[in-house]
Amino acid sequence: MRYRCLTSLETAVAHRPILTGCAAPPVKILRSAVLATKLGGMADTVVEIHVPLTPNPGLQPGDYPFPWIDTVEEFLSELEDDGTVEVPDDGEEFGDVYVFVIRGAGEADLLAAASRVAALDDVPAGAFAMVTDDEAPEWGLGRRVPLG
Repeated sequence: MRYRCLTSLETAVAHRPILTGCAAPPVKILRSAVLATKLGGMADTVVEIHVPLTPNPGLQPGDYPFPWIDTVEEFLSELEDDGTVEVPDDGEEFGDVYVFVIRGAGEADLLAAASRVAALDDVPAGAFAMVTDDEAPEWGLGRRVPLG
């Protein structure tokens, strides 16, 4: 289970069918609840991009060890702005990896976008994708696809 605090009207409206009546403090919700934005119908393909939480080499003391997270977030935002993919939520730490989620396109296009993420400067080696759907109860379930 993950905890998520609804902090904006947009987020609250998007999740209203699932989180009706939730209070301002963080609420415990399933991954599928965060991703669900449609009512009924078939599950949508989702690709999780798992990147090892490896600090950038050569950092000075006090430097942020994972600047590549911001690079990936910006890149995915650009892909979302041009309509290539949807990014339903911010990335999040999950064990020893950082997970970014994309959807809104066919599997081949989603995997192509994930491969582009893995090829970005400073993204640690060892990134992989998990092909799953928006009804999966947690991250890491599905078919593993190496990236890069």
